[in-house]
This record gives sequence, structure tokens and C-alpha cells, in this order.
Amino acid sequence: MSKIIHAKYAGQLLRLLLLAVPVLLVACTAPSASVQDKNWTLATDLVETSDRVLVAKFVDSREQNIQLIDSVTGAIAGDTDVLFRQFEVLDTLKGTSDTGDLLWIAFEPGRSGELVDAEGALQGFDEVETYVLFLKGRLRPLEYPTEFGPVLWTGNGEPSFAELIGDELEFRAERPYLDLLSDQGLSLTDPPSASPFTMTLTEAREIAN
Repeated sequence: MSKIIHAKYAGQLLRLLLLAVPVLLVACTAPSASVQDKNWTLATDLVETSDRVLVAKFVDSREQNIQLIDSVTGAIAGDTDVLFRQFEVLDTLKGTSDTGDLLWIAFEPGRSGELVDAEGALQGFDEVETYVLFLKGRLRPLEYPTEFGPVLWTGNGEPSFAELIGDELEFRAERPYLDLLSDQGLSLTDPPSASPFTMTLTEAREIAN
């Protein structure tokens, strides 16, 4: 009788473990590229879907011609110009970056990398300012020169770059994002921040945790 009961409990435990495995896999799997790179209209969505949320200083910028690699064959499939910006990490709200890390961020082919404020005025990066970056991890279909070291894709959709002013985040975005918000009837809540939501660094840290 004892052996039958033990066998019954063992079977139940096995079924529970089998049910739990898919849940664990979903919980531990990073969002795919198809889930990311969206146009975000909620602060919580932007933070929760970003692989890294960093407070950083701008260091350098350059454009370089990069070879495109076929993801199936590994053969060179052409080339494209990619804009790279380098930042020094000051604080990590989410992700694995350490304070002092120097990271190159690549703007995807076809993206201009020209960021504007709510009025459409072009906003560059300044070495004396502090920024908050919402970044994504992505398989790299490009062959980066070794001097770039670790390279991250640019932001997790739009908006993904903000200037930190006190505790307030003042977002910058590419022009098509502003056009999209207008088409959807969404207004910018706190110009010159180019976003339909407001966010503070304190709020971003709370959401990330």
C-alpha cells in the first residue's frame, strides 16, 4: 500500500514539474525582437520591455560602414552605414551594466539617429548633460570592428532617449514618432519632452525594480 501511495504522489509531482517548465521558460526568456522596437505610449511599458535602463554621459559619436552578414549562411550580404554613439554608464536601473562601463550604441540601418524635442527642434547629445537610455538586446546581424567592443542596439522603440533634468526625464525621439502620435490623436503631455507620458528617474527606478 505504501509503495502505491508513493507512486501516486511521485506521478503528481512529475505532472506539476512538467507544467511548471513552460512557465519558467517564458519567465526567463528575454523579449524577442518582434516584441520590442515599438512606439510606446505608457511609461511602464517602456521600462518593463527594455533590457537595460541606464543613466549615462555622452562620450563620442561616429558613423562607420559595416558589413551585413547573412544570418543563415554567415556570408557577407552587403554593407551599410551605421551611426554609433558611445556613453559612459553612471548608474544602472535595469540590466547588467556596471558604473564606468563604456558602451557603444548602434542606430539600426535606416534610422537617422536625429532626435528632436516636442517642437521638432533637433537635439544633439552634449558631454556636460546626463541622459537616461532605454536599450534593447538584439542578435547582431552586423560585423562590428573590434575597437567598438560590446555594442548594443539603440533604444527599445520610441522614445528611448531622455535628458535628465533634476529628477525629470525630458524625452527625445525621431520625427516619425511625433507624426505617429499626432495621427493617433495623442498629445505630448509635458513639452518640450517628446512623449505622451511623463516620467521621473525615481519612477523609472521603481518600475525597473
